Amino acid sequence: MPLKEASLVKTWTVSPRVKAFRLKVLGEEPFTFVPGQWVNFHLPIKADNPQRAYSIASPPNGSHEFETAITRVEGGPGSSFFHDAPVGASLKFEGPAGRFVLRDPGKSGAAFIATGTGLTPFRSMIPHLLNQGCQPDVLLLFG
Repeated sequence: MPLKEASLVKTWTVSPRVKAFRLKVLGEEPFTFVPGQWVNFHLPIKADNPQRAYSIASPPNGSHEFETAITRVEGGPGSSFFHDAPVGASLKFEGPAGRFVLRDPGKSGAAFIATGTGLTPFRSMIPHLLNQGCQPDVLLLFG
């Protein structure tokens, strides 16, 4: 999969250990993905494996931007890199990828269970349902 480049355009604190990040993909084509997919960042860090995969936390909107949310792990080089990165930082990544995607809930509805940043893919899926005009019953259990 070829590498793409993105610029960090906004960060905000979600909780004492979690930050959210908005990235703008460089290039002429909009960044397209399916709710529930993730991207694999190639980070400029000293680690055995300088790649980190994070779920996309925003619904598809036909733009060049997407969001993710990352929990800071004490001593974790990937999460520390993101939490310390300044707005304007350039990042390389591949993706989107993954098959944990939203299926058509039809009339049966959908149930989601998450804790912590495990909520991230559902932050993409649930708004996408609403943006598509779907009105299924949705149950979200979050702890």
